[in-house]
Amino acid sequence: DRSNNNNVPEKYIDTVWIIDLENEDDRASEVSRQEFLKQLRYMGIDQSFVYPELENFICTDYLEGVDSSLNNVKGGNMTQCIAIYDISGIQSFIFSTNKLREMVGGSKIVHKILFELLPKKLGYDNDNWENEDFSKEIPQGRSGNVIYIGGGNALVLYENEESYKSKTIELQKEVFELSGGGIRLCHAKIEIDHLDQKGSFVEKIQKPLMQALTTYKQNTAPIQTARGFAFGAQDNETKEPIVSVPTSEDSPCKYASYGRFKKNEIFYSTRDEEKSSEGISQYSEGISQYYADNFEQFRDEEEKSFVAVIHIDGNTMGKQIIDFANKNQEEEETLFEQLKAMRELSKEISKIYRDTLDNTVNEIFKKEIDTEKAYREAQELTKSIPYREIISDGDDITVIIKSNKALQFCDLFVKTLEKEKEGGNYSHLKDFHISVGIGIAFVHDKFPFSTAYDIAEQLCKNAKKRGLEYPFSKNNIDVTHSSMDFQIIKSGMNPNLEILGVLPTMMDSRTTLSSQVYDEIKKYFPDKIFKTTI
Repeated sequence: DRSNNNNVPEKYIDTVWIIDLENEDDRASEVSRQEFLKQLRYMGIDQSFVYPELENFICTDYLEGVDSSLNNVKGGNMTQCIAIYDISGIQSFIFSTNKLREMVGGSKIVHKILFELLPKKLGYDNDNWENEDFSKEIPQGRSGNVIYIGGGNALVLYENEESYKSKTIELQKEVFELSGGGIRLCHAKIEIDHLDQKGSFVEKIQKPLMQALTTYKQNTAPIQTARGFAFGAQDNETKEPIVSVPTSEDSPCKYASYGRFKKNEIFYSTRDEEKSSEGISQYSEGISQYYADNFEQFRDEEEKSFVAVIHIDGNTMGKQIIDFANKNQEEEETLFEQLKAMRELSKEISKIYRDTLDNTVNEIFKKEIDTEKAYREAQELTKSIPYREIISDGDDITVIIKSNKALQFCDLFVKTLEKEKEGGNYSHLKDFHISVGIGIAFVHDKFPFSTAYDIAEQLCKNAKKRGLEYPFSKNNIDVTHSSMDFQIIKSGMNPNLEILGVLPTMMDSRTTLSSQVYDEIKKYFPDKIFKTTI
């Protein structure tokens, strides 16, 4: 204490050290004196056991009881916790542009956050969390164990709350730097006494986590860059200041906002990695290196520039997953065993949709792929395969494809999914009925893709709703058909629209710039400018 510090370092003053004398490791835990005394009162131990003349020493007879009660004291919290991470704003982040390479770059950033950055922060080598057996013990040198990643979120088992907080802060910083504030990493956690207890995974883990996550989203505002406050120029699409110049030599974008710059940067870096790889089994044996980089490569000469935005989503997957969890609980499995089962289920869901998508693309573009490989080997220029995967996260899939291939693609996807389910090794999915709803928006390649995605998503919901209206029986269980809905949007603009008037905004009569802009508007629209300004 301060009365007799004898040059003791500042951080050790007014602290209490609890030393387990019977433990050969000589471990010690440090807590503040005030918090320690508070715990004593909570335990019903009279403070007379604290020797007045020594102040910082406790009667060792009570050591074991005190040590076990320190689980919830700052600095000594060893209670494990389960955390959930969720990425919000994915669609608006990816589809905020009409440039294909930026959509793909945005998609790769979203994938990188959960599948690469998170495991790296936890201490995994590379991103091989799937290849390791899940354990309730956190290995030395690691902060937590990944339970599963998929469906736009991740579940992690942490050693304690401090590990969760520190790693989450680090992850949030990198997410902001990587996306320029375009996407938001939401998170929440619950403490778990021990995983060997029995009980319902849904009631003890899933529901509390989702409630905590909802509270976080409601009470925490997203952090954004200074949009609309550019000193020089402003990006017309993102409304952010133009601050960076992409370093890629073949980048067509000389100046860009930070968010667009990062999308271009990761697109070119990952494309170069794909081209330098002889084969990548995870991505259709490396055929992603042949995919188109821009929409001009989607059409032949003198062909109308239409593309199809396809959104695919699994039918009743949420209900079937809850049924799966309840079945495990009825078999009186521990929470740890239920977590392991949910982990394997998540991996199987990701695999069946990943393999189905890869096999479908290979089959649809088999001729183009063979031709493309031959041309590349001969070092001759040719058009790339008119296809791009934008979102692929479990049963949530969005792709952009050449318009005349869309219906064939969807039909083959459904058939391939059924074959994959019947012939694949999916022990946890054996009681699942796998079917999908599909929405297709046929649009001009200049049509706003944020709107095109919204249309495709709504069409998918319509298809799923209609599919539920016509259930059929399979193995004495009512299941739903895969179903599809589509819409052809012939034009993005009504040709009969006319300009009613021009309303000057952000006007400031004190600046020369505003006056100059106003004069230019009057010059070009002399009969259309409104008298009112904002």
